[in-house]
Amino acid sequence: MTLPPTSVSGFLAGGSLGVVLLLLIRAWRGGRENRARIARLENEKAALQDEVDRLNDFRVLFDNTREALFLFEADGHRLQQISQGGLELLRQDREALLGRALLETGALGEEADFLRNKHLLVAGPAHSVTYESRLRRQDGTLLPLDIFLQHIPARHGLPARFIAASRDISGRKADDEARRRLSAELEAILANIPVGISLISPDRRILKVNAAFCAIYGGDEGEFLQKATGDFYARPQDYQAIAAEALPAMLRGETYVVECPMLRRHDRRELWCRLSGRLIDPANPGLGYVWAHDDITERRRTEKSLRDRQELFEQMFMANGAMKMLLDPADGRIVDANPAAARFYGYDLERLRSLSIGDINVLPPDLLSEALSQASHGPQYYMFRHRLANGEVRDVEIYAGPVVVQGRPLLFSIIHDVSERLKIQADLIRRTEELQRSNEDLESFAYVASHDLRQPLRMISSYLSLLERLLGDRLEQDGRDYLGFARDGAKRMDHLIQDLLDYARVGRRDRPPAEVPLQNVLEETLLHLDAALKDCGARLQRPDSLPTVRGDAGELQRLFLNLLSNALKYRSPHRPPEITLSVERQGSDWRFCLADNGIGIDPEFHDRIFGLFQRLHLQSQYDGTGIGLAVCKRIVDHHGGRIWVESAPDQGARFFFTLPRLP
Repeated sequence: MTLPPTSVSGFLAGGSLGVVLLLLIRAWRGGRENRARIARLENEKAALQDEVDRLNDFRVLFDNTREALFLFEADGHRLQQISQGGLELLRQDREALLGRALLETGALGEEADFLRNKHLLVAGPAHSVTYESRLRRQDGTLLPLDIFLQHIPARHGLPARFIAASRDISGRKADDEARRRLSAELEAILANIPVGISLISPDRRILKVNAAFCAIYGGDEGEFLQKATGDFYARPQDYQAIAAEALPAMLRGETYVVECPMLRRHDRRELWCRLSGRLIDPANPGLGYVWAHDDITERRRTEKSLRDRQELFEQMFMANGAMKMLLDPADGRIVDANPAAARFYGYDLERLRSLSIGDINVLPPDLLSEALSQASHGPQYYMFRHRLANGEVRDVEIYAGPVVVQGRPLLFSIIHDVSERLKIQADLIRRTEELQRSNEDLESFAYVASHDLRQPLRMISSYLSLLERLLGDRLEQDGRDYLGFARDGAKRMDHLIQDLLDYARVGRRDRPPAEVPLQNVLEETLLHLDAALKDCGARLQRPDSLPTVRGDAGELQRLFLNLLSNALKYRSPHRPPEITLSVERQGSDWRFCLADNGIGIDPEFHDRIFGLFQRLHLQSQYDGTGIGLAVCKRIVDHHGGRIWVESAPDQGARFFFTLPRLP
């Protein structure tokens, strides 16, 4: 528009030039800003188009992916977009699902699981969460799901949404269950297997052990975990050798086996173990090793015992001087023989081993086979005659019995040459028979002679008494003394013959041994000694009862009578006699003790007094024949016991004797 000059001049004249200039400047600036805004809008439009393109690409990818993806509103949970995988998971059409509340489909699992995890996203700082739940299908089956849930906050005018990815983990669950069952089975096997098992880390520390391992090494599982394996080796050199050798063998896929001494954890007691080791996974050595521990202590002890026994057998069989053979019981073949047998039979050892027992035993073959059969069933004793290499036949004594050598049944025979012994035995039997006949003749002679001698003695004694009555007044004192000496001599001779008769009668009675109550025997003996006990004022202590034994009542009464009579005869003149009888069990015998406080016996005569006619005192001091204790010894010997004395001069005497107890 053109202003009238008056207007322009008026305008300028009015001072409005600055205003005009200001307006012109603003207009120029506004145009530049518009152009910048237009450029920015163009850029935003291009960016928006790129984003639209990306969203379209994303939508295409989203819709066609095989993963089960869901895009739904935060409020109401209406489904906005679903992938092909989601359709397959839910087994429904896209049109039937879009706009529908996703919770109703079960794609998000159990409602409580979803709401709990949704709250965590909305209320917390996390933008995504993963949880497990279950989809219940229309047929009622439950499908385990692993669900990824991400919160998309509201922006660009769009409301808040969620994107979810649901994955069918039924296969993984089955695998997990299979692994769990396998793990449980392995744990059960480890717990019950009798072999110790240890899992070892690459740096040789214990990761896991089973119950058998704990039993072998003594401790609880917790005590072994993370312990260095070297602590269990009894010898450091074994550990070092195994450490150097085991890994290369395991890397070759081999099982490394070694036997060595180990140590229990607490008491450090040594035991032997057989160790077998392998890599847990040869393709991944970093997983460590598995070792099996078998306690072979008892086996090693048994093997050592067998070796020692074998060595002992070899020494006893080969090195011993006794003759020995191993025979095959089936055919009598000599399987082995020792050098002593070879020397005796006159063959070299190899030649003897090639023979059969029938080649040297003169027994008929059928009887020899029977003897081999008997010995193969149990130990036997035989007396055989064997032929030597030079043709000489010797008497042998054989002990044979079954043995098993390296699983083979054999006969082990010990052979003794008894030829000389049999000759000596035969001579001894002959001499014994002659001696027995001689003893019987002597005993008969002593008995008859003693019996027959008493008759003349009685006649002499009677005529001496007649002479004393007829000539007593006419004889001088010397004559009367001489007659007294003669009469006393005849009396002593009669006592001596009577004692000899008693001695000879011991063991000659025809009646068999019987049970004898010694209490009754003692009572009868004391009746005979009653007057003598009273005359000397003796005190007798005895048990309330005495045992019953087997023997001859008359001989046992003679035993008590002689011992008690001696206790009274050899009493001390300075004190009244005190006699003590006691009895006690001693093994299979009764031990009796008759103790007195008499004059005692010097120890040097303790054995002598039991011989015939042994006297320690003059006749004028103590009368007697010296046969009484010999009779006692003969009686005790005849009854299977023994008799002895313990004494010292003026200390009294203790006579001991034993008699067998009744079975």
